Amino acid sequence: MDSAGLSDQPYVSAVRSRIQIVEDEQIVAVDIESSLNSMGYDVTCISKTGKDAVLCAAKDHPSLVLMDIKLKGKMDGIEAAAIIRRESRIPVVYLTANTDMAILERAKRTEPFGFLVKPFNNHELMSTIETAIYRHRMEVRLQESEQRFRSLVENAADAFYVCDAAGRVVDANEAACQALGYRPEELLSLRASDFNPEISAERISLLLDQAMAQDGPITLKGRHLRKDGESFPVEVRITSFVSEGKPLLLALARDVSEHERLVSELREAVRKVNSLKSIVPLCVLRKNLSNAEDIQQGIRTHHDTVMSKGVCTECLNAFKEDVGKAKGTYLRPGSESQSSSQAQPSPRALPK
Repeated sequence: MDSAGLSDQPYVSAVRSRIQIVEDEQIVAVDIESSLNSMGYDVTCISKTGKDAVLCAAKDHPSLVLMDIKLKGKMDGIEAAAIIRRESRIPVVYLTANTDMAILERAKRTEPFGFLVKPFNNHELMSTIETAIYRHRMEVRLQESEQRFRSLVENAADAFYVCDAAGRVVDANEAACQALGYRPEELLSLRASDFNPEISAERISLLLDQAMAQDGPITLKGRHLRKDGESFPVEVRITSFVSEGKPLLLALARDVSEHERLVSELREAVRKVNSLKSIVPLCVLRKNLSNAEDIQQGIRTHHDTVMSKGVCTECLNAFKEDVGKAKGTYLRPGSESQSSSQAQPSPRALPK
């Protein structure tokens, strides 16, 4: 057993990670380096002071730093670890022979990835290193995933906002701020009921329970209220998730003002078409139109003409000619000698 308490039993790391050692006792540092090499790790450097540890970490960017808490010089291991975590985001495992609770509490505030209390053996060393590296990789992946999600949310055209179980807005994207007319800090001080009066705290709680119980999102329709008092129609899709042990509602709100305008225009167009039913039939019958495309073309051809007696002027005049021809065909025998003026129908007798 050496001075650090390391056994000679070999362990081999599955992935060749790079480790930085920060230890001011040369013999202990060399023993740790030898053990790490036997387990398949690469040692990037051995630092004796906190200042040197910070510089080496920034230059070499190792997979993990083994940091002795008590170091010579003005900067101890805790202060050096805090700088490395803040500037280089490298995981740190503390080495210490001191179990003083005050020191440990101070060390915990730097978010270490583990503690090794001297003396320790190779199994303890390797298991601590592997656990810390794995945890760090998972945290990096989670942070990258959160950043991608945040980027998608922030660049989305639709409004996203997150509410807690009491209806308080705990997060929102830029589109939500613009849609509602609030600055980000203002929106985060509101409750959902401030811009959606139909959503009370009780309903938020019910929606949260419902969203957690079902697989797909909940879709609601309503109106949102802007800061200036103007309201607008929205369609809201709601789902739930858990953050730090607390259930939250994620709402995607889409302004459907344009959609409702188009629906209104379509309904008005249908109403106008229906109002032409008293006008179209005579024209359609006269032209012997049967299919929908021909009828629509007939409507387009005649809709701007001057209307008279339920038929356009062009078809009315043709209709008069048809009536005159029909009357001439059905004259009584012996009446062929009537003058043309007598055979023609009186204008007063024809529909105008």
